[in-house]
Amino acid sequence: HDLVEVVRKDSADVIVIGSHGDSGLTHFLFGSVADKIAAACKKPLLILRSELAPKHNTLKVGMALDGSKYGVAAARFIAKHAALLGEKPSVFMVHVAPELETLTVHGWIDRQVKTGILPEHATAMHQAVFDSVFGPVKTILMDAGIQAMEVRLVGGDAGHEIATYASKNKLDLLVMGSLGFGTNRFSPVGSVANRVASRVRTPLLLIREL
Repeated sequence: HDLVEVVRKDSADVIVIGSHGDSGLTHFLFGSVADKIAAACKKPLLILRSELAPKHNTLKVGMALDGSKYGVAAARFIAKHAALLGEKPSVFMVHVAPELETLTVHGWIDRQVKTGILPEHATAMHQAVFDSVFGPVKTILMDAGIQAMEVRLVGGDAGHEIATYASKNKLDLLVMGSLGFGTNRFSPVGSVANRVASRVRTPLLLIREL
């Protein structure tokens, strides 16, 4: 409780915590000290899962975007602190668009149901979504001299897709803008952040400020 209050009132630029985390969909950070800090902290929060620091001077950074104002805030934070990423960082903007041609119906046995959306229509809709998500962020990063590459993913579980991408591509840092963690692990508030935090081993920087 005392630590949570300190974090809540702290005026630091970034709060850093270490957490072993849990895996799986039903074991989020909630109940841990890291969770309580994450829920209370309004400052950028860096969650570390590994004791090893990158051995190179220039970082490979992923930015998980959802099209919200929090993703734009994360881009502004990275642009402002670009020098911390090295001379020529590799930055990847990641967005996960939902499946449109099929819909997963959850139950005792999950099943896939066709939506009736044609493949060409789904492609066009995805294109529009990706452009709207990446456009504002790309402009902010370019103004800071950062060239960012687009990573266009499609899947039903955004948190899983983001965590998998970060792991497979050996990112040094994953950045997310987030409203925050909900009051319980089944809350929709911050649910993607929950899923990413529970799965990813990559250092995770959550940007809460707008």
